[in-house]
Amino acid sequence: MDLKKVVITQNAGETERAGEEFARGLRGGELVLLRGELGSGKTAFVRGMARGLGVDDPEGVSSPSYTLANEYEGPVRLIHADLYRIDSAAAIGELALEEMIGPDAVVVVEWGEKLAPAGLEVIEVDLRALGEDKREIEFHHRVEDEK
Repeated sequence: MDLKKVVITQNAGETERAGEEFARGLRGGELVLLRGELGSGKTAFVRGMARGLGVDDPEGVSSPSYTLANEYEGPVRLIHADLYRIDSAAAIGELALEEMIGPDAVVVVEWGEKLAPAGLEVIEVDLRALGEDKREIEFHHRVEDEK
């Protein structure tokens, strides 16, 4: 299946709502790679995803830039990773993000372009700032080839 969809949001609240709507279609077992410059709305999008997945405290979602990964409990767990500060493939491998993917969890990775998962279904979400709070959010669904 090949999915491509583009959404334009006018403010942070709409970006969160786009994340919430997107997450309502997830059931667990998904790997979501977020791509976008600093300030493009990635964390706001994840906060909305948390709400859509029914996590216990969606307002508590924050960027895991320094902790590298945060886990949020709910009917479907949300594992939120941030690879901004990681530069080596070895360090990314030590996080074992691919091992966290399971039927009871959604793994979402900020700066997802640094992760190259082999043989996994991946949903890519590109966020682009179009000025002040306006964002373009583009969704792609793909299956990686085995390496």
